[in-house]
Amino acid sequence: MRGQVSSREESNHRHNKRFGVREQIQPLPQMIALTDHQLKIVMDSAANLQPDRRDVFLQRVGAMLNLRHRFDDADVAEVTKLAST
Repeated sequence: MRGQVSSREESNHRHNKRFGVREQIQPLPQMIALTDHQLKIVMDSAANLQPDRRDVFLQRVGAMLNLRHRFDDADVAEVTKLAST
């Protein structure tokens, strides 16, 4: 069946197209744990951004912190500066 689309897949495709559903399901991001102080650093940095830029900023911060696995307050401050540029 390689290269062929099943009737179920075709039906799902039509449904998604009709109702404006994205074709690709995005993987759930890894959760991170922040201390109160680290959360304040992120929130203060986000507050300085235009509202329409905050979502991308927070996604960048989360992605960079996930790459570090372990991080402290200085790491969070560095990442928020990098993510805001």
